[in-house]
Amino acid sequence: MLLASAALVGITVAAFALAYYFAVGLPRDNRERLAFDRMRYEAEQRQRKEDAESASRRDLQREAQLDGCLADAESKRMNYLKLNGTPGKAGTITNSEPIVRSADERKRADVDSCFRRFGK
Repeated sequence: MLLASAALVGITVAAFALAYYFAVGLPRDNRERLAFDRMRYEAEQRQRKEDAESASRRDLQREAQLDGCLADAESKRMNYLKLNGTPGKAGTITNSEPIVRSADERKRADVDSCFRRFGK
């Protein structure tokens, strides 16, 4: 009878240990793992968002630089035409064909340079 009582107590202790593990320990471990996974997921999402915003800022900056460079090329062309032209009526400037062609070639070279530096 004493052996049966000891076996019953041993089985009861083992049953309580298993019950504790499945009722308390395992759910706590799962909650902790889920919390960790959630924090890692949120950190990844923040990183992706920051990366996308950074890329967007770089694209906007590059586009602004390209626009400025293209405006500069046009400004250089107009200055070249003004310097080599003769003033006409009502604020116009007249140039010979070779001068205009040369100005266009210079502008084309400047535009190509802009696209190489800040290209799309």
